[in-house]
Amino acid sequence: LVAIVSSAHPFAGQATITIGQLEGQTLIMSPPDQEPATTAALAPLLAHGLEPGPHIPARAMDTIIRLAACGIGIGLVPSSMRAVARPDVWICEVSPRTELPELTLSWRTQDRSPVLRAFLGSAGTAWPRLQDALQQRGISADSAG
Repeated sequence: LVAIVSSAHPFAGQATITIGQLEGQTLIMSPPDQEPATTAALAPLLAHGLEPGPHIPARAMDTIIRLAACGIGIGLVPSSMRAVARPDVWICEVSPRTELPELTLSWRTQDRSPVLRAFLGSAGTAWPRLQDALQQRGISADSAG
């Protein structure tokens, strides 16, 4: 879990913020029904008496990042969102470290769709760990299957 703030936010420039620094802040995050794992991961932290400000639910990671860029609040997103960082935001580690579940992709092995190949190519470029995992399985964006 990382925090995304506007480049004009007081936390911009900090490598790490503590969970206590989120107290009273407007948090932008996925709604619990969409990201129950994130909600579950934050529950113990919030149970320690932290009084966050209002929560703004946003269904798409891009929406969370854009709202944070506008200075609406602090976005809480998986660290994989570093791959789509923008020049108008700053990404801070959150301490204590909060692990989120790994992202899992699946598809039919017989699928030769050009859309699937394009997706895997783009995703592999954005997330090198995915590219490595695909290569270890003998799968390339040109032969998604």
